[in-house]
Amino acid sequence: MREQPKDRNRLQHILEAIDTILGRCGGMTREDLTADKVLFGGIVYHTMIIGEAALFVSLLESINH
Repeated sequence: MREQPKDRNRLQHILEAIDTILGRCGGMTREDLTADKVLFGGIVYHTMIIGEAALFVSLLESINH
């Protein structure tokens, strides 16, 4: 079955959000992350992007990946 263009975009948003979080926070401790409120807010924001995009990926696409 053909992949839905919207699913592809949503999966891309998920990957970009993960890359952003890991690129900025990789190697940091939990204490490092929570001590910086602006950084922590950014993590929360990108986590919300991941959750929202994942919520709307079609069930079939979720099963295939």
